[in-house]
Amino acid sequence: MCTDSETGVAYDTSPVVDKDRTIDLPLDEQLKFSFGYANRGEGKWGHAIAASALWLGDGDVDQTAQGARFKGVFEKYAREA
Repeated sequence: MCTDSETGVAYDTSPVVDKDRTIDLPLDEQLKFSFGYANRGEGKWGHAIAASALWLGDGDVDQTAQGARFKGVFEKYAREA
């Protein structure tokens, strides 16, 4: 029997400066945490489980397009399993 566990942490800075951020991709800095566990049985079968949590920052947006202004703060949290 073989077991394995993995963890990970990642940090990415904002892909754009605040003044250039649009509503198409309102991401700010990003912080990611992940954990995974796998167990391989004695035969050819096994199982695995993993989860990730993401914090996508608070993206300030102030954009004018086609005469309409959009201004706000995107507060993003995401969860995957």
